[in-house]
Amino acid sequence: MSASRESKSAGNSRQCKSAAYSWDRRSFEQHRTRVNEISPTVNMKTPTHRPHIRYNAKRWQLERERQTQIARENFILYKRLTEIMSGKLQRKYPITQPKSSCIKTR
Repeated sequence: MSASRESKSAGNSRQCKSAAYSWDRRSFEQHRTRVNEISPTVNMKTPTHRPHIRYNAKRWQLERERQTQIARENFILYKRLTEIMSGKLQRKYPITQPKSSCIKTR
């Protein structure tokens, strides 16, 4: 039993048991109505959606920049390979070298 209930019930020994019972019952009913009327203090709702936190925009920006850099380098390599395959590069940079004068030819 709680301290407050003991003092109310046992404090006045001249009261009859039915009065103590009705007093306890009424205080319990008041307690139950207060318990039913209270609202929870903890917020159990789902949090609001915050897309700027869920999706890392900086990471996406860096990934796009990386992809554009790769595409640019691939295009440069493709261009050089097509020049080599078409033969334009050979005319642009000839491989012919002058013969060395120190080597005797037979």
